[in-house]
Amino acid sequence: MMLYVLAIFLPPAVVLFMGYPGKFLLNCLLTLACGIPGIIHALSLVAEYKKKNDNLDLAKSITTGFAAASHLNKSSQKSSEPVVKVVNPTSILPPKLSQEEELQNLKKLKDQELISEDEYNQSKRKILGI
Repeated sequence: MMLYVLAIFLPPAVVLFMGYPGKFLLNCLLTLACGIPGIIHALSLVAEYKKKNDNLDLAKSITTGFAAASHLNKSSQKSSEPVVKVVNPTSILPPKLSQEEELQNLKKLKDQELISEDEYNQSKRKILGI
């Protein structure tokens, strides 16, 4: 989200930050020419950059959740068969909080005014099973 905002106010800086040095020069020219073309160019590059990073994050989560392979075990080097280590998805999840801890966290959110009174009451009922 922040990249989109910066792309409107500082198009060349965002393009350079994303690692496109060649496109940075083009964006400078477009921004100096009229401004709007540079903004449009930067916004399109931000969308492309976000899509690429989202795909990478998805791929990482899939490989982390299912298996971590491609390492050979010393004992299997003789037979040249790779050893696949299966990761239990529950081992990477945070521990389940008790009702008391959940209610304390919920109260903190309410006190910080991050949730409304209605949201607080609804979540409280859900935690207590009422």
